[in-house]
Amino acid sequence: MRSVRRLLRAPALHFVAIGAVLFALEGRLARRPSPASGPVVRRPIVVTTADVARLRADYTRRTGLEPTPADETALVASAVDDELLYREALARGLDRDDRSIRYRLVEKMAAVSEEPGEDGQALYERARTLALDQDDTVVRRMLVHKMRRLAELDADRRTPPDAVLRRHLARHADRWARPACVAFSQVFLRASRPDLARDAAALRRELDGGTADAARAGDPFPLGPTMGCTAPRRLRELFGSEFADAVLRLAPGEWSEPVHSAYGVHLVRVSAVEPGELPPLDAVRAQVADAVRAERRAHVLEKLLRHLRARYELRVEAS
Repeated sequence: MRSVRRLLRAPALHFVAIGAVLFALEGRLARRPSPASGPVVRRPIVVTTADVARLRADYTRRTGLEPTPADETALVASAVDDELLYREALARGLDRDDRSIRYRLVEKMAAVSEEPGEDGQALYERARTLALDQDDTVVRRMLVHKMRRLAELDADRRTPPDAVLRRHLARHADRWARPACVAFSQVFLRASRPDLARDAAALRRELDGGTADAARAGDPFPLGPTMGCTAPRRLRELFGSEFADAVLRLAPGEWSEPVHSAYGVHLVRVSAVEPGELPPLDAVRAQVADAVRAERRAHVLEKLLRHLRARYELRVEAS
């Protein structure tokens, strides 16, 4: 009792104590069972216009862009999810005996304490008494993260069976399949040639007749006269979509009509086409298992959030 009286006489802590009392009173009233119905009454989650403005400002600071209406909806939804997880973490007592939170509160209490030399346990207890953990951004972030990890632990703990991995591999074949690729030789002609069309036609006749050396004909090209098996996406990156689409339609073994790219004109002869294929499970087992666990984590977390959303009234103030 004597230490409490000394604490209340400390001017630097008066505002903290008053706020803590009001907060605790509000919490007790909000959680007090209704005599008529019996269930616990939970404080609604209210997203104020000030909250929305802060979310907009944070988004702009991070991205340098103004949020679109869709961005704003996602920001509010994320903020509500964090509040739900924070409240659930408190309800489960995850803030108790947490070393990171304890360290945070001891540091926070020490900064305003007027009793030098007080040990860590005493500082921690006083901080909890004064509810210094309430509305602390760092503590909130710790508890939200802790609640997410707790919800996801079961998904990480179980090893997905092979049947599940195979289904995932087949369902996401576009992600895991090795892409088709094409290998080819090319002769390049600069777009700045005065008689480009005539030169290209004459060179193609020489190549077809075997009187021109493809490795030496034409103009120098940075990527050289041959390309090993190259995936369509890489072709588009290197030469542009028009070139890639034209080359992918060519039959192997014959020199093409002039094919245009971002650099100029190419005469192309495809030497090999390898179709895309799905790798065996053993070749990508670890990556597929990680992907399955990620899906499970997202599912478990969303299931928890749906349960929590049903327990609270949500109000978003119009801005």
